[in-house]
Amino acid sequence: FTLRPLDAFVPPASLGRAPVAKPALLVSAPQHAGLLLGVGAGAFAMEGVAFAEDDPAAYQTAFVVGGVDVIKLAYDLFFLVIVVLLFKNNLIDYNGPLAPLLGLEVKTARVSHILVEKEEQANGILAELKTDGAEPTQEAFAAVATAMSTCGSSKSGGNLGLIFEGTMAPEFDAVCFNDSKALNVVHGPVKTEFGHHLILISERFKGAPPAKEEEKAEAETAKVGA
Repeated sequence: FTLRPLDAFVPPASLGRAPVAKPALLVSAPQHAGLLLGVGAGAFAMEGVAFAEDDPAAYQTAFVVGGVDVIKLAYDLFFLVIVVLLFKNNLIDYNGPLAPLLGLEVKTARVSHILVEKEEQANGILAELKTDGAEPTQEAFAAVATAMSTCGSSKSGGNLGLIFEGTMAPEFDAVCFNDSKALNVVHGPVKTEFGHHLILISERFKGAPPAKEEEKAEAETAKVGA
């Protein structure tokens, strides 16, 4: 796997005005607490090292308790927190390789959308997409998204790629991961802080998609973007 920095995950949907949740929501409270603890321990340790260089005898009196070097302990804690967070970030979060073993997989879905400012616009586009009463094909939806969507994903036919539950605006998430919402059907308009969306969900997965499905999706995305 490719090592990524802490909290550096950016969903495929992070294009232009796509309905991505605020970055702070991607970091859990325990991660925040652990990071603050680690940074605090590191800062304390550095202060102690500086003190040790200035006055070794006073350092022994102030920071060595019962034979335990408190500064060294703080350093160890700092590195432990960083290692644990990197481990979690790269091996567990966002369906990392250990997520299935620990029962921590996150639902995913392949989604395309059309974003416009006003609900009337969205309703007009929806009527256009369903002129014959049938649901539009992926190609037809992509063509309209390219022409009319205000989201940066319009460059790829409105394709947001594989999204993770909990990373999108709540109203958007509620549609994408609601099993009662049929696949390959245009849902909406759905209002979020970004505007009004028409949403087309092509696939849902309980965790990461199978490798063959991933390869197939990449090929289809390349075809749409061509």
